[in-house]
Formats: sequence, C-alpha cells, structure tokens
Amino acid sequence: MMKSSKQMKKATASLLAAVMVMQATPSFAAESYKDRGDVPAQYKWDLTDMYKSDKAFQDDLFKVENVLIPKVLTYKGKLTDKESVLACLQTQTEMMRTVYKVYMYAYQSSDVNMGDEVAQKNLGLASKLFAKTTGELAFIDTELLSNDEKKIREYKNDPSLKDYTRYFDMLLNRKQHVLSEAEEKILANASILAGSPNNI
Repeated sequence: MMKSSKQMKKATASLLAAVMVMQATPSFAAESYKDRGDVPAQYKWDLTDMYKSDKAFQDDLFKVENVLIPKVLTYKGKLTDKESVLACLQTQTEMMRTVYKVYMYAYQSSDVNMGDEVAQKNLGLASKLFAKTTGELAFIDTELLSNDEKKIREYKNDPSLKDYTRYFDMLLNRKQHVLSEAEEKILANASILAGSPNNI
C-alpha cells in the first residue's frame, strides 16, 4: 500500500508539472491571425543564422553574379595543369556554397509567408542564379573529361587536390557518358524553364 501511495504522489506531481507547463506556454492554436506576417517571431523559422538582413542576402546575389562567375570563367580553356585545376575548383566550391546558401534562404523565406512579394521575388532571383551558375560551370567537367583516364587519375592522386578525390571519382565514372559543353549548358539552362511556373 505504501508503494502504491508513493506512485500516486509521483503521478500527481507529474500531472501538476504538465499542467503548469501548458499554462505557461502561449497557445499558438488559440490565436487567430489574418496575415501570416502578424505571426509572432517565435513561431517562425529563424533564418538569421544564414542572413541577418535582406541586404546581406542581396550582397551575396551580387557577389555570385558579378565576382565569382566572372572569376571562374577566367579558367575556361586553361585547365591544363594541376595549379589551374585547383584554383578553378576552389572558386567553384566557394561559388556553389554561396549559391546553395542564397537559394535555401530564399526558399525558406518564401515558405514563411507565400503572400510576401519580396520573398517570392527573391526566390525567383535565387532560382535563376542557381541555374545560371550550373550552366556557366559546365566547361569544367567537359575540359577535364577531355583528358585521358590516366591524366584524371594523376589529378585524383595529387596531394594538392586531395579535397577533390570524390569529384575525380565522379569524373572517371562519367567519362563514357559526358555531353559536350554546349549540350551540358543547354541541359542546365532548361532548369530555368522547368522552374518558371513556381516563380510567376
């Protein structure tokens, strides 16, 4: 009986604690908001870890379009030695990391409030930028795959290119199926048309 009494006390304490938590926690469901913009910040995704402001987002858009794309294109036709290959791949990595960040921020911002015209416009810009960068980068795979398998393996095994081992493995697997640069670019740019209905 003593054991049962202790269990009852524990159960009662747990129930009281649960009630107190429920009373102390604001009920989102109990509130009614005519505009999603009026929803309190604690119920929205916190995107400030990606960008503190819309200006910071716009700055990265500008950086990709006007700095990183022109920079990576300076290597076009020049991927003939490991130094050039390394520099190009490093620029490509920086660019794609920035583009992914831009796109994810725009995508999640648009989901917070589908009626936010600025967020929807930013998503359209990010989607087009993503497709454009993919198209502009098409020359890298094409130029590297124009080498024979032995040369690609040399790049793969070079210590200075160790961060890109998986990339060279992918190239070796693709070597028999690679498209021309023009075909790769057409395929990449087609994604702009494929995504356009979502950005109207």
